[in-house]
Amino acid sequence: MKQVVDSSVREAVEQAVALALKHGVSGVSASFGRNRGISVEWRDGRLDRVEDSTERGVALGLYVADRYSGHSTSDLRPEALDRFVADAVARTRLLEVDPYRQLTDPALYQGRAEIDLDLYDAAFEQREATARREEAQALEEAVRQEASDLDIISVTASVGDQVSEGMQIRSNGFEGESLQTGFSRWISMTIKDAQGRKLVGSDGSTRCHLSDLKSIGAIARRAAERARNQRDAVHIPTGQYRVIVENRVMPQLLNPLLSPLSGSTLQQKHSLWLDRVGTKIASPLLTLYDNPHIPRGLGASLWDSDGIATKRRPLIIEGVLQTYLIDQYYARKMGVQPTGEDLGDLEWTLGEGDVNHLAAAIGDGLLINRFLGGNSNPTTGEISKGCAGHVVRNGRICEPFVEANFADNLEHLFERLTLLGADAEPEGTAHCPSCVFDAVQVSGH
Repeated sequence: MKQVVDSSVREAVEQAVALALKHGVSGVSASFGRNRGISVEWRDGRLDRVEDSTERGVALGLYVADRYSGHSTSDLRPEALDRFVADAVARTRLLEVDPYRQLTDPALYQGRAEIDLDLYDAAFEQREATARREEAQALEEAVRQEASDLDIISVTASVGDQVSEGMQIRSNGFEGESLQTGFSRWISMTIKDAQGRKLVGSDGSTRCHLSDLKSIGAIARRAAERARNQRDAVHIPTGQYRVIVENRVMPQLLNPLLSPLSGSTLQQKHSLWLDRVGTKIASPLLTLYDNPHIPRGLGASLWDSDGIATKRRPLIIEGVLQTYLIDQYYARKMGVQPTGEDLGDLEWTLGEGDVNHLAAAIGDGLLINRFLGGNSNPTTGEISKGCAGHVVRNGRICEPFVEANFADNLEHLFERLTLLGADAEPEGTAHCPSCVFDAVQVSGH
């Protein structure tokens, strides 16, 4: 693996820790980050924008007499770093006391997995400057070919690469280095339908390794298909429907389900899952694991934001809640052990087939493939979102619908989870399959 940070960076981070201790802090965390991103945007047959930016700096977390503050600087010269640290410590002493702000128990740093997460791809350094422009141009040409039957208004394609290097040292024994690349391709096209309405179809891919990206052809086909399938949309009557929620938009239901597990919502008693570990909160079909050790995963990490060693852990097993997501700060406030607030990549117990298979299984209902705005309440579980998609009739995905509203209670909704697909979304970190929910209230016209 490529060396993460050079000796000068290590020296700067170690110096920052030493300076903070010299100025009388009880504890300090110092982290260095360097991020470089290169992006190309191609719009309607010509190069529209090129960006190449680099950011770097040191961030300090200072613990002084039960007070805490965070500071950052990009000036790593020894004399500048000394002034910066001295000033930061002095300002920290003026803050209110918060006895719960302490460094993580060093025992929780132990047990770090010794595995290579394979998050760095040398292709970042090997790519020719023209390659990104050529990819962006090829994306536009491919989508225009796929959508030759449509009235295209505009097409925008973008290609981006980035690399992030990091190092962190904590004065009570933590040390870690990280190196990760990211590559992305994205296309968005706007078309006009027979009624003159503007419709947008888009698709993209983001991965740690260049070779894992979806192909240009696959991205173009999916974007054209999404635009094409919105034409001649209808309004649906208000009622209760069996609903398929497509894999790529399922995170918009899953995230509100999991967010009330955080320490902040639990400690402030704003969580509908308060005192619910070990109880049923969803259908027995829902089994979900957090796995931060999947190689090349966008959520992969050997430690979390508190420095706690990560591991694969169950979140929900056959509908029964297994754990909360509590960081070390709120754990101290609550008088419990921290469980770690960060989530890595998620693993589901899958069902069978894709949306077409699920449509055949439900007979009549709706396929939702877009959520539009909306809100959810972590205390009550009430959720409401605008939605659009397709009518399912006689087991087939039929005409598109628009301007509807999806409303339910999260606990009751996931209790009515009746089918899961096998089509786990490879992009992102949630990796949701398409899911079927019974008796969902959808307001139309």
